[in-house]
Amino acid sequence: MDTKALMIFIKLSELGSLTRASLALEITNSTISRQLAQLETQCGGKLFFRNGRGVVLTPLGECVLPHAKSILAGVDRLQRDSAGIAGVPTGLVRIGMMPALAPLLVPQMQARVAERYPRVTLSVSEGYSSQLDEMLADGSIDLALLFQYGRSTRVGRDFLAPVDSWLVGGPGVLDGHQGPVAFEAIARQPLALPPLPNNLRVTLARQAEQRGIDLNVVIEINSFMALLELLERGQCVSILPYFAIRQKLLDGQLSGLPIAEPSIARSLMLATTSFVPASLAVREVSRILRALVLEEGEKMLPSRSS
Repeated sequence: MDTKALMIFIKLSELGSLTRASLALEITNSTISRQLAQLETQCGGKLFFRNGRGVVLTPLGECVLPHAKSILAGVDRLQRDSAGIAGVPTGLVRIGMMPALAPLLVPQMQARVAERYPRVTLSVSEGYSSQLDEMLADGSIDLALLFQYGRSTRVGRDFLAPVDSWLVGGPGVLDGHQGPVAFEAIARQPLALPPLPNNLRVTLARQAEQRGIDLNVVIEINSFMALLELLERGQCVSILPYFAIRQKLLDGQLSGLPIAEPSIARSLMLATTSFVPASLAVREVSRILRALVLEEGEKMLPSRSS
């Protein structure tokens, strides 16, 4: 099968429109139609239903899609491995990061990769730990920096650093409290938290159930930037890793207190997908990420800060 036709098929399934697919791939609608017709002949049936809004996969198309992705992933892996045998990291490395962590590490990571490995291209996706877990499982990303609560024996995960969790509010909101703050006191605050099944949310729910208290969640939110805006306006409080709000605490844009009784400790982990073997490029980018986390270590815990 023609890999170009498979690429067009996958893009069309994602965008649901010939026009959008042609713009994304920078090819004509007629080229898409011709390639798709050839692929449908090879597969023995129609891959898309056409309607007024665009196209949707047929049952045959839904069956073909994962195989098409697997074939293209295999071709990409062959290209990367061939270059890896020659000792030259090359190809696309897909990385998942939590929204709070990306601004701290992505600029430095990109600069180092561009300097050392010019034939490596980075693709960075943001997501919370549960989302990144799913992306690792289906091979959508190669590496992920994510939080873990408690111990884990899962293969492909390496501990990088401990991370403190803080109760965070707008300027002066928490100034009247003497830290650290007990868990029971959190329940009385108007909380902005990610929706379930976010790992932090699950951990908080378990702690609350054990203590027979209810959390006052006033808004569920997945957008880190929107959350910061809510906090800075004093409309709610949240629970965030210390490093994510360290500079805003120092600048007086936010107020915060460490959480105790119990503390909500997290471990920052570097995880690798088991969906495909790691290429040389993935391994080298992994080394760069490890080094960056070690260098930024003083920002992970208040006790390490100057």
